[in-house]
Amino acid sequence: MLMHTNIGLIECTYPDFYIFGWVTHLFLFKMKCLKHLLCAILLLTAAIRLNAQVTTADSLQQKLKKATKAEEKFSLLNQLFGEYLQRGNTEKQEQVTKDMLQVAQQSHNDSLLVQAYMNVGTYLVNKADFEAGLEFYFKALHRAELTDMLIVLNNNIGGEYEDLKNFNEALKYTKKVEQLLANKGSKDAILIYNNWHMAFDYLNLNKTESALKYLDAATRNIQIHSLSGKRINFIQAHIYWSYGQVYEKLKNADAADEYYQKAIAYADSLQIKAPLVLSLNSYSQFLYKNAQYKPAKLNALKALNEATQTNYVLEVINSASVLSKIYTKLNMPDSANYYYRLKDEQQEKTFNQQRISRLQDLTFTEQIRQAEEQARLAELEEQRKHNLQYAGIAVAIITFVVIFLLLSRSTAASPRLIEFLGVVGLLILFEFVNLLLHPFIGKYTHHSPLLMLGIMVVIAALLVPLHHKMEHWIKKKFIGH
Repeated sequence: MLMHTNIGLIECTYPDFYIFGWVTHLFLFKMKCLKHLLCAILLLTAAIRLNAQVTTADSLQQKLKKATKAEEKFSLLNQLFGEYLQRGNTEKQEQVTKDMLQVAQQSHNDSLLVQAYMNVGTYLVNKADFEAGLEFYFKALHRAELTDMLIVLNNNIGGEYEDLKNFNEALKYTKKVEQLLANKGSKDAILIYNNWHMAFDYLNLNKTESALKYLDAATRNIQIHSLSGKRINFIQAHIYWSYGQVYEKLKNADAADEYYQKAIAYADSLQIKAPLVLSLNSYSQFLYKNAQYKPAKLNALKALNEATQTNYVLEVINSASVLSKIYTKLNMPDSANYYYRLKDEQQEKTFNQQRISRLQDLTFTEQIRQAEEQARLAELEEQRKHNLQYAGIAVAIITFVVIFLLLSRSTAASPRLIEFLGVVGLLILFEFVNLLLHPFIGKYTHHSPLLMLGIMVVIAALLVPLHHKMEHWIKKKFIGH
């Protein structure tokens, strides 16, 4: 606006420059049109991208309604969880994880159950409930048998300890993943994830040379194997960010500056929010330390805007903190105080929200526990029915043999054989009665071991005299033959 005013003054005061002013106006007009065109293209691209995301989620929902097999439903739910994870939609993640867990329990498939536990853990982590998330990761780990599952779980658990700032413990799990991958010979995205996690752990343990080695390995693996896709893009943005941190610690300011800018540009172009905010905040702090307050302010403001939009509360606090310091250096106390208060308000709000979130998560985990308990009881009931059938078959066989011996005129049976069959029959009959009456006895005795034992003793006391009478009658029949 100031430039246009100056040109207008030049035209009125100095007629010799009229043509220059006219050409400049025309040039600026074209630039303005070009600017509007570029803005329109960017808006259209963003709209297409958003529409594609919505279409993907909607199409998965439509397929889910038509799915009949458990494995098919689970696969679609897992894809849907990935979509909501990419968007940061925790409310949708909650329902999807519940549905996945229900399908896994009904299918009695351990692999599906492990995956469901993993997704529950990831959802809880996104809610910043790291302890509960870790609990579900461990539940999955205890059931996992396949190498691929063990790799992902150890990777996630290592990431959890990183969130908890326990980098020594995190490194134990990332090393486990490294060993599993070495045995498997993996070349997929999980290898790149592990390279970055190892670098991140070493970086935070102030072992920058080791961190740099693993970042180089991650970059080399992406290039050699020509890996691409959303997962690779996500980790690539983190790799650029971590390079910036490493070179900053190595006092290589030029390389740090280059990688921070590369991380920001890459994440921004693909709208990968988490690494974008992290990179913006790290870069603003880097610029602040190097007394470049104005560019530091611009990056911190953008980080604050992105973090606010995505509800990335911890990074909102970091952005507000660095902005408060920057405005202090720029001798703008009102702005410095504003951002200092914002930081304090967000910290207090976060604490209160964490209490509410923790209560909600406790409710969520209790619902899952109840669902698991119901599934366990249903499985026990199914097992009891099977045992009843087996016991019934055994009783029928023993009864058939005894009846056959009684009716056969040509078959001779010794008293010892009769006694053996009688004892076996008694034991099977007692087990059959136990299986049949156990649920009712448990219900009325509230599963009291002492009362249940007493009732079983009474039943045995009634069965034993009956068994003796039956055995005596059968022997008499045989002697009669």
